[in-house]
Amino acid sequence: MKNLYRVFALSFVFILIVGCGGGSGSGGGGITQAVLSVADCSGSNCGVDSNSYTGSGVGVWRYTNTGSGAASLDISLSNVGGKDIMVVFTNEKSSSVFFPTGTMSGKFIATEITQKIEPSTSTFNDIPDHIRYFDKKEMLRQVANSSRHFAIKPSAQKNWLLNAQANWYVDEGTRTRKATLKKQTKSAGRTINVWVENAEFDDAKVTQTMLDSISSRFTNDIYSKVVSIAGEPWGEHNYSNLIGKDQPINIVFTDLPAGVVGYFWAFNNFLVGCNYGDCSNEALVFFADSKTLYLAQDGVNIMLGTLAHELTHMINFYQRDTKMSEDDVYDIFLEEMTAIMMEDVISSQIAPDFNDIRDGNYHNWLSGAHYNCDFTDWENCGTQLVNSYHVAGSFGAYLLRQHGIGFYQNLLKYPMPRPLSINDRSNSITLLNNILKTLNGEGLGRAVQRWGASIALFPATSSPSGFGYPEKIDGSFSLGAFDGNNFQFIRKLPTLQPSTLKGYSHYPVKRNITTNQYEETVAVPSGVSVTVIVK
Repeated sequence: MKNLYRVFALSFVFILIVGCGGGSGSGGGGITQAVLSVADCSGSNCGVDSNSYTGSGVGVWRYTNTGSGAASLDISLSNVGGKDIMVVFTNEKSSSVFFPTGTMSGKFIATEITQKIEPSTSTFNDIPDHIRYFDKKEMLRQVANSSRHFAIKPSAQKNWLLNAQANWYVDEGTRTRKATLKKQTKSAGRTINVWVENAEFDDAKVTQTMLDSISSRFTNDIYSKVVSIAGEPWGEHNYSNLIGKDQPINIVFTDLPAGVVGYFWAFNNFLVGCNYGDCSNEALVFFADSKTLYLAQDGVNIMLGTLAHELTHMINFYQRDTKMSEDDVYDIFLEEMTAIMMEDVISSQIAPDFNDIRDGNYHNWLSGAHYNCDFTDWENCGTQLVNSYHVAGSFGAYLLRQHGIGFYQNLLKYPMPRPLSINDRSNSITLLNNILKTLNGEGLGRAVQRWGASIALFPATSSPSGFGYPEKIDGSFSLGAFDGNNFQFIRKLPTLQPSTLKGYSHYPVKRNITTNQYEETVAVPSGVSVTVIVK
């Protein structure tokens, strides 16, 4: 490790000398000399003519350092005077890389004009700690391997009638909230029960009108769409200590802790009573925050997106964890990313111009220090957990608009690749990489690189194929465009270069070129790509 650090340190000194002198020099100290010469776009709207910008569309060039040591990259592009130029460094690997301070010279630094806009206050689906650390895999193994751990109970369906009352275990699984069944509907043969905590049912809080609207829209616009993509949320299984196959879905609106808009906890699918310090509701249920309905701006639409998110978690537990095997459990990053993607997919079903991913996750990804965040390393993405949602949501939305619903369905239904790796995170990364490789030929690293280019804010209708967030019509699903032009005063760029570039992360730099020629030499660590965007 010490020797590796010395190589980078020596490389850094050499590159500074080259940058100041303006020449290319010879490659000493194991440094690879490279020239930016590969166009990363083609066809309509690609503004590349060899090493010159054509004057229209968007020009994109790319270099990836596939060697084991640092590289010195010469950039020379013509016909770029007065154009918007962005250079994005992307780590295409899962491991962090040392990123020497001063990699880019300061002579072309552009000061970005931003409006004083606060990050979006849109809600997000945070997870209570007891759910985040619940070991579904171990629980399923115990159930499958030995009935001694649990008392066998009958698994009959619970048939509640309208206006029935029940005590539901919430939060840490130990407190109860009394709720009343206020609405009962059916969709595709499954009963959907909508409950509300008694203390929250009030003319100034949650009203019957709200519940009727939520129930109708969820039943008619959301549930069938989500199930058509992801599959049923419950049914036949081979476990004796899980709830029976015939179950209604229960949506319980209750006053949840701050920051938690809704949650599904697979523990409630187990017939375990209160034997583990937590109490299972022994029902197919997810919980939703009642305050969001009556306090949040656009609360009803936000809640419909949340219900789709939580329904996806419910389906994942059945379709993957229960029907496949405990070894096919997603790592938390992929579990959350697939649920966020479902919010995006059904957004047009909620309202014509509603998209909580665009106005929440993507907005915040651009307006904060989120670029140097590894979306696969959940809870370790900046200083707040919410950052992980912003980054994973932005990447998921990019993948959907580039590869469509079929890609998403494959991500949901494919088992983990065998042989299994040592941990769930590695398995989930391999799964995502393998599926993307069938689409772009190169896999996850390539997708992350092109997603990182989106920081340059591609226009919705005049961008090269493979870049930005264009509108995607896929069968009955409409994924609206994220037009980069609408975010030019929201985007904020880093003011300091990081010393370490995390896995699957980016470092964007805007350049100010007043002449027609852009020439610069930059240092590129191993495994890092450089994308230059001109528009």
